[in-house]
Amino acid sequence: MQSRQTERLGAEAREETERTAIPVLDQAAHVIEGNGFSRHYLWDTRQHDTGTPIDQCRVDIAGALAITLHGSPTYAGSPAVHKIEPLLVNRIPAPRLAAWHTHPGIGQKQATALLQDTARELRGRTTPCRECKTPKPVRLYHWGSCWR
Repeated sequence: MQSRQTERLGAEAREETERTAIPVLDQAAHVIEGNGFSRHYLWDTRQHDTGTPIDQCRVDIAGALAITLHGSPTYAGSPAVHKIEPLLVNRIPAPRLAAWHTHPGIGQKQATALLQDTARELRGRTTPCRECKTPKPVRLYHWGSCWR
């Protein structure tokens, strides 16, 4: 049985992840819109083999998150990417993003929509900070100086 303090700390960590994920999800959608979508791997290796820089190749969602967070899809296994992935997996009918990518009918439009819709939902659970204007979890109060 968890203590109330442990539960509170877990909720605060989850809210912090959700708050920081919003701009990352938005930017990852832009990466896919700009680079294109790859259904089968973090980045399109054939495209890379023909000379396209790796950060400009078609990418899957994890690759787009990694480019947003680290500048390269090769970092898709990073803890920062892994913290955001569950927010997306909770919205899809598959156990993992990689499995969802290969479902019939999943393409660039659906991938960007998943990222944008998740960001929009999370944004709806937050309110802008009076001082710095960044989204803060609705349940947390602002105590004066900004606590970004």
